[in-house]
Amino acid sequence: MVAHRCEPWLRNYSRGKEITLNFVRLFCFFLYMPQKYSLDLNDIKRNVLITEYAVHKGFVWNKKKSWSYGDVLDRGDQQIIVITGDAGFQVFFTRGVQIYSKSRDVKNNCGTIIDFALYHCGLAFSDLIKEFSPWLGFKNRPKLDPTTFPKKSKKASFDQTKIVKEYAALEIITKESKVLKFLATRSIPENIVFHDRFHQNLRTNDFGNIIFPHFFNKEIVGFESGFDSKSIVGWEAKNHNFTGSPLSSTKSVWFTARFPNDKRILFAETGIDTMSFFTIFPEYLEDTFAFATSGAWCKEMTGPMIRKVIETFPGHQIISGFDNDSAGDAFHNELVNIYKSIRSDDKIVRKKPTHKDWNDDLRSLINKKK
Repeated sequence: MVAHRCEPWLRNYSRGKEITLNFVRLFCFFLYMPQKYSLDLNDIKRNVLITEYAVHKGFVWNKKKSWSYGDVLDRGDQQIIVITGDAGFQVFFTRGVQIYSKSRDVKNNCGTIIDFALYHCGLAFSDLIKEFSPWLGFKNRPKLDPTTFPKKSKKASFDQTKIVKEYAALEIITKESKVLKFLATRSIPENIVFHDRFHQNLRTNDFGNIIFPHFFNKEIVGFESGFDSKSIVGWEAKNHNFTGSPLSSTKSVWFTARFPNDKRILFAETGIDTMSFFTIFPEYLEDTFAFATSGAWCKEMTGPMIRKVIETFPGHQIISGFDNDSAGDAFHNELVNIYKSIRSDDKIVRKKPTHKDWNDDLRSLINKKK
């Protein structure tokens, strides 16, 4: 009878002892497990390259569109820009098709390798350690051709990171873009905006601004590699009674696309002037690419970029298309000085607008036709 009365107590005691032992085993495991199994999210951020993981997930490294501190990777119509932030690990910014999540809006998606895995690759948070264990020495690392993905790029400063992030959020102009209404007030036709000479080198935003990105690279000006191949340093935005730039922006030059059969180079003060020039003289579209200084001359960037262009294309005719005013004359003289320090021929011509600038000439021409 006694044994029978004690049986539930003994059963509960045994169950409690087993649960207690399991807790002790679990505590000892976490207390004494090898260091290599001690993992947190910072381990993933520090030790896993977004570039390598993205290639593993089907992205392709676009060498032509990458630059010294930023790498571009494509997957179909998706594109990401990856840089090494000032914290020492890689971060990415989305271009192309925008990604959305039910939990939060990630239209301009950016972040670390963690965000990339969650929102680009569809991983659950609980699967992160399992997913990245091959890169952290727990399992065999996936064998990727080391030439198919870039290693860490040069560390970007806070300002550079900010500029790249803002640039990634800018949009390519489409037939529905609000910016077309502004350009129409400047008499810039859509066939110029969507011409191959211009379209990929223009951007817009939610405010309907026309945006002319500025790039700089001391070592190479190889336009066949595409306009994204330079280091983005800022841009100039224009709209009705508005001209502006990002706070961290530096003015260098904006340029059009270059074609293999080009034989002339136009230098002007603004992107609007350049588009106006090609509208007035459409025959130049086929064999002339252009630069715009945005009405400024930065000795650290504008001069070196123009010098490199003239050196890189020694057989091209140079057209000085700066404004018809004192500032335009000063820019023309700077261009001539650079030209004469490189060449001894006379393949430089001054083409002056009749009015102050080429857009004034274009609008005057349109009004006369009316």
